[in-house]
Amino acid sequence: LARGLALSAPVLLLDDVLSAVDTKTEKKIEESLNRRTTEQTKLIVTHRLSVVAKANKLIVVNNGEIEAIGSHQELSKVSPTYQKMAEIQEFSV
Repeated sequence: LARGLALSAPVLLLDDVLSAVDTKTEKKIEESLNRRTTEQTKLIVTHRLSVVAKANKLIVVNNGEIEAIGSHQELSKVSPTYQKMAEIQEFSV
């Protein structure tokens, strides 16, 4: 993670990077990611909606298939999987 944040690569791929951190560390990492240049594409694989809710585009994958693509607001209306995740995590923007 540190190497990825230190480099200025055009694409940053993070695979469930926050799965084993506490909420305080998660917040610091999120803030660091949000400060990154808008010219950098970030691909983030996660189960935590708080990490990606403000993303330009979210892709919901269910059983290996793309279920829906859209913003947090759009997915909250059209994706049963996203709705269930938001309910379980008691998450809203």
